[in-house]
Amino acid sequence: MAHQSGTAFFSSVTGMETFGGPRELLAALCSKLASRRPIFGKPKPAAACAVKLLREFTVSREARALTIISYCYRFVSNFAFLAVVYFTLNFLTKYEERTIIATLVLAYSVMRVVSALRQFHFYSRVERLETEARNAVTHVTDSPTKKQAIREVSVLRHQGELKAYMDLLFLGLISLLCIAKIVGG
Repeated sequence: MAHQSGTAFFSSVTGMETFGGPRELLAALCSKLASRRPIFGKPKPAAACAVKLLREFTVSREARALTIISYCYRFVSNFAFLAVVYFTLNFLTKYEERTIIATLVLAYSVMRVVSALRQFHFYSRVERLETEARNAVTHVTDSPTKKQAIREVSVLRHQGELKAYMDLLFLGLISLLCIAKIVGG
């Protein structure tokens, strides 16, 4: 099988010559799937659902920008804390001072890890409430505002989980650094 370039593959699958972004790609693929003849006369529910979801779910550019800014802020603040701990522990020459500072930073890191784990517990409860709300909405009424609210809650939950994972990654690195400075002497 011959290897195609990315644009040749894209144009052969979607019938489009240019690629405008992930939303356009998803729209092209969903419309391509929906336009195909069904196999054995059965409709394709997956393609119809994908087209429906694409029409319903629109995120503004401002919301995307704020989400990216919040991820960048979380990364920069965690990285700055890691850098401060690293340079502080390397600057101190006496073992006793370095051990005291490393122990205090470890205690702070443990408190933040406990907080992050509590956030995961909270997000699991929110996820359970989301599924119950989805079931209730489908049984009672099919209101677009209720569906939009449930969708926004699930997006916010997902973003919070990603930020908590980012915090845990940096706290793990900080803990390893502190333990290395205590043990290494």
